[in-house]
Amino acid sequence: MPFKKVGTDDYTSPSGRHFNSAQVRLYYSNGGKFPGQKMENGGMVLAKGMIPVNMKYAEGGPVLGRTRDFMKIPD
Repeated sequence: MPFKKVGTDDYTSPSGRHFNSAQVRLYYSNGGKFPGQKMENGGMVLAKGMIPVNMKYAEGGPVLGRTRDFMKIPD
């Protein structure tokens, strides 16, 4: 969405809406999305040049056979 400067601290989008310079900077810093804007394909907004990475999370291992009593004198 290229913004066009129409006045001091006033920009116009192709749809005709007016934005100030802080809003335009926020738009470009988020990679062409405003905060809270719906994302495509349920993904997240990434910085320019970044690609999504599949994360591998920790998996549970086998249960250890060790048991330990913390009481010195059993009840």
